[in-house]
Formats: sequence, C-alpha cells, structure tokens
Amino acid sequence: MKILLVNASGKQGGATGEILRILGGALAPKHDVKALCLGAYEIGYCEGCFTCYRTGYCAKEDGVDRIMTHMEEANAILVAAPSYWGDVPAQFKALIDRCTPYADTNPNRLVCLAPGKRGYAIALRTGSHPQECEHILSSVAHWCGHMGIKWVDGAYFCGISGREDIIARREEVLALADRWF
Repeated sequence: MKILLVNASGKQGGATGEILRILGGALAPKHDVKALCLGAYEIGYCEGCFTCYRTGYCAKEDGVDRIMTHMEEANAILVAAPSYWGDVPAQFKALIDRCTPYADTNPNRLVCLAPGKRGYAIALRTGSHPQECEHILSSVAHWCGHMGIKWVDGAYFCGISGREDIIARREEVLALADRWF
C-alpha cells in the first residue's frame, strides 16, 4: 500500500512532524510511505475567481499541482494537523480551498482523484480540551468526503507542547499504525 503522510503544519521539525516520523518508521517496512510538509510548498490562496468552475482547472500554478500528484499516487492519505487558534493551520486551509477543481462540488471538474483512497487524520493541541481536535478531525473528514476519499478514522493528542511530548507518547502513536494499517 502507498501511504502519503501530510504534515499540515508550516514546519517540519515540530510535534506534528514527530508524529509522522514515528508513524513513517513503523509503516515503512510493510508499505511504500511518502511524507510531505505543506510548509515546504508554495500554496497560493484561492481568490474565488471561479476559473475552476468554468474550465475545470485552477488559474494558479504552484505547489498544489505537485501535492495533488502525490495524493493521486497514494492509496491512503493521513493528515496530521496541529490546532492553530482552534482550527486547521492556514496552509492546510489554503490547500483545501485550492482543491475545488478536484472536488465533487465543482460542476465542471475534469480531474479527480482515483476512487478507493482512504483518509485518516491526527489532530494535536497544547491545551487539555479535545473540542478543537474534534473540529480539526471533522474538517479533514469533510474535505475527504468532497475529494472522494473514504474517511476511515481520526485520533487526537491533547497536552502537546513540542516534540518531546510526542516522544513520551510514542506507544500511543505506534498503536495507531497497528490499528489503521
């Protein structure tokens, strides 16, 4: 199975990246695993120009095209997203908005992801209340639904201030790899 691990954070080396590093290490012996960090890609904002509604394609040419290629190659997509002010990070929201050409909401979409892909998500936050994480998981599930990705499951970690907090909870992260894949 080809699994794409998407770090929805703007930085590679934080807690979100650590979760994916642990998962990637556990999954790599049995699966073809690719990881990407959205912060490493140029993702321009959707301007609401409706070009994609008329032509089926986005008017912008940037890193979204490469990200979509990676998604197309994957059988499963796992998004890990930290809570930024109770929501998904801006770069992931920009990607969601820019997926309109591929989504079932576009009446003139010419390109969509191949069917049969499975979607997973991990949300994390510094605080102790899970509502923000549940909102993030709901946002990823909603996006998956419009992209034709079968939503399978999500998990969250509260009380995460940095990489060291994830390292201390390594066994919980590894249990997700066993449960999902």
